[in-house]
Amino acid sequence: MKVGPTVVLLLSAAAISLTGCRRKAAESSAVGKDSAHLAKDSVTTPFSSDKKTGPVRIVYPAAPGSFVDIIREVSSSVVKLSAESSVSGGPATLVPQASDQRALGSGFIVSNDGHLLTSDRLVASSGAITAELANGQRYPARIIGRDARLDVALLKIDAPPPLAVVRQGSSADLSVGEWVVAVGRPFGTTVSTAGIVSSVGLLINSAIVGRTQANLESFIVTDARISALHAGGPLINTAGEVVGVATASEPGGGSTGFAVPIDQVKQILPMLRENGVVRRAWIGIYVREVTAELATELELTPGSGALITDVVDTGPGDAAGLVRGDIVIEFDGHPASHRTLPGLVAIAGINRSVDLSIIRNREHLKLSIVTGPMPE
Repeated sequence: MKVGPTVVLLLSAAAISLTGCRRKAAESSAVGKDSAHLAKDSVTTPFSSDKKTGPVRIVYPAAPGSFVDIIREVSSSVVKLSAESSVSGGPATLVPQASDQRALGSGFIVSNDGHLLTSDRLVASSGAITAELANGQRYPARIIGRDARLDVALLKIDAPPPLAVVRQGSSADLSVGEWVVAVGRPFGTTVSTAGIVSSVGLLINSAIVGRTQANLESFIVTDARISALHAGGPLINTAGEVVGVATASEPGGGSTGFAVPIDQVKQILPMLRENGVVRRAWIGIYVREVTAELATELELTPGSGALITDVVDTGPGDAAGLVRGDIVIEFDGHPASHRTLPGLVAIAGINRSVDLSIIRNREHLKLSIVTGPMPE
């Protein structure tokens, strides 16, 4: 019997289909046997065909599927701050035809008795301030204390408890690459932005000498864009804890955001509550990081120690006998580094005798130093 071209094509197609079915069944069986060996953080490509390929690693395996629950929990603690008069350069300038021209920014509740934290820049010259809670209730907010250097202000409202208090975390536990969320409420509704931590403890100025323009504090840097919409609000980790106070974005409206580490804020809160201001101590030295080579040579833990690069004439450090090249390894009983020493000195108290440990010419020495008030 002769077979026409059409029949031949149909038979060939059927043979290919049967072969494909058998191959698919074999592959399915193999996958069933080997699936237990696949990495949990891997996926396979659907286009692998006969060519063997390795697993494709998932990008950002620690990323939450959504920030909804985190923001929902925190937003009840975030308040809207507004002034009696129109605000120049406030959040309304970022939103075309914004209805509230008196919005200053945001703050967040840190105690059940009505204390709020916000950015000092928001309240520096605002006059009377009103805080609006998430439930719409409004209360006059009075300034308890301000710290322009750290850009933090403590406010107080007389609202009946219980209040939604944000849970406090620790900025010391943050790691580069960790997710964070900035939350604000400048117009009475929640606005947020998310990103990862780019740097922790970025020193704007490592000098302990304390001049008017010098900012001795370190910042959390993130690619979560922090604008006037978030200023004064909390920076939150994925556990729903505040780890910083949102401050600003880079000059020129860039995409990099800055936040004050919450651990530094905790250090000055008692001073703000009791005195309304922060009086920082000073020892009159400049420091920088100890190099890895020098740390190895002196058997120091990597990242520890603060190398003195200059000593202010007639300052406390000069009077105590500190010289260039000394390495401070302990201050007032606390391990010191070029990152932590400025903060340790600042909160040590004024006119107080403090012990410090140094390394000089590979010799360990103990000295006492009397702190002075930081020059304004």
